[in-house]
Amino acid sequence: MLFTVKRRAALAVTGMLLVLIAIAAFGQSPAGTILGTVTDSSGAVVADVPVRATNMETGLVASARSNEAGRYQIPFLPPGFYKITAEMAGFKTYTQDHLELRIADSLDLTIRLDLGSSSEKITVAANGAPVLDNSTTGMVIDERRLLELPQKGGDPFELMRLEPGAATMTDERTLKSDSPDGTSQISVNGSGTYQAQFQIDGINNTVNDAAKGYSRVAFIPPSSAIVEFKMQAIPFDAAAGHVLGPVVTVSTKSGTNVLHGAAYYWLKNSGLDANDFFVNKAAQKKPVYQDGRSGATLGGPVVLPRFYNGRNKTFFFYSWEENRYSSPATNTNQTFSVPTAAERTGDYSKLLTISSRYQIYNPFSTQPAANGRYQRVAFPGNILPQSLLNATGVNLAALYPLPNQPGTIDDENNFFHTDVRHQQSDSHMWRIDHSLSDNNRLFMRMSHYAFEIPKSTLGTPSSTFIERQINQGVSLDDALVLSPSLVLNLRYGFTAAEFPEWRATAGADLGALGFSPAFTRLIDSRVATIPRIAVSPFATLSNWSLGDGNTSAVSHNWSGDGTS
Repeated sequence: MLFTVKRRAALAVTGMLLVLIAIAAFGQSPAGTILGTVTDSSGAVVADVPVRATNMETGLVASARSNEAGRYQIPFLPPGFYKITAEMAGFKTYTQDHLELRIADSLDLTIRLDLGSSSEKITVAANGAPVLDNSTTGMVIDERRLLELPQKGGDPFELMRLEPGAATMTDERTLKSDSPDGTSQISVNGSGTYQAQFQIDGINNTVNDAAKGYSRVAFIPPSSAIVEFKMQAIPFDAAAGHVLGPVVTVSTKSGTNVLHGAAYYWLKNSGLDANDFFVNKAAQKKPVYQDGRSGATLGGPVVLPRFYNGRNKTFFFYSWEENRYSSPATNTNQTFSVPTAAERTGDYSKLLTISSRYQIYNPFSTQPAANGRYQRVAFPGNILPQSLLNATGVNLAALYPLPNQPGTIDDENNFFHTDVRHQQSDSHMWRIDHSLSDNNRLFMRMSHYAFEIPKSTLGTPSSTFIERQINQGVSLDDALVLSPSLVLNLRYGFTAAEFPEWRATAGADLGALGFSPAFTRLIDSRVATIPRIAVSPFATLSNWSLGDGNTSAVSHNWSGDGTS
């Protein structure tokens, strides 16, 4: 009676905990479940049979017992290959190995026990017993496809486009780990853009960029760090039903009992390509660029000689990838208008040879004329006198590059710039798995990603601003077997993204440009920049950056799942 009261109290407390956690739950566990019925050779159910699932790569064991109806359930198992063992006195030991459990799978396996001694074994081949897959529908990209299918820029989420009904809502850009915008611009079965939710190890991996006003993927792990990922187009469970688009669930790799490592290098170089059409059209040389992506992984058991042997118990995994590349922007949007050398000195005489409508008049010569009108005196030869030129304006005009192509008859569209952007990114992911016992398994994952890109319309510091992207994440996962019929999975995740931006002219000496001391004293010299100059038809100098500042997004995720 006392045991019953205690058990009911524990169930009540656990139930309350699950409700409280579920209020803030926004993650869908990538773990799978092996469940089924234990019967004897006649088909009658057998109760209280211990069933163990052993991960064949790590040796970690999870167990359950069949209930009065012969049903057993082993939830919260990471994807991988498992050996199932059922052993009970009076029956032969049942074993089935190489049972593949994929991301978010639910496999229904019937175990049939034959009468005999438990020292006798019945081994069933991997495909020898019928297994019913009750998992939710969706496209799974497994490790083999991640390694063998081409990804032009190394973004594994590019493979989402293989899902039937998926449509890219942006141009066919090269998707990389620094492409959260392009990666998130996907529609599945008519859903809107930026409505996909990305999850990693059951933790929300989507952040809201306040500067842009929409959500997008935060951390894009390299393919070498992913076991597999799954995209559900429409049917969601309650943990993911709050989004209008697809849900992408990622399961990251862990170490195994065998020390494994890999290294790779991917190269793209302008020497291997033909010149771009628009560069040829502008009579420019082929832009020189390189794209080198390198990475490495290492995973295995945590072994400290003479102190600790973590085989079958504690594992580590580390993934690193860097990308150093230059990416030329070679399209019609890279053609601009800049002032000619003569125009910088106030000489606009060439325009008069085209038409008299280009005549410039002296604004200081305005005089009343007949019928309530006014008239001004034209500058002789369309040349502004040096006495009327503002020194600050002359200095700002000198920040423009000189024309590099003929342009139109009135000297517009006379500058073409390929903007070879030298970019760099670094990605790190750490994961540690530990089994306290068969009834308590936990892991922790940490990730850090940094990316930087300078963007320049004219190739000068006055037209350049720099974007950075910094993503950090932590996830904790604990699977607890509280009783033979009660299993609880608790998860916490932290995702942070920063998008700092600044102009390349930060720290500029505004006094040297001619601005008055009364003005420059009002500005911190450390952050002073060339002001934004927009004069039609010329290109804009010191244009606003996208957010013109530092925006950030932080999310905390608590979730819990339980089975009983």
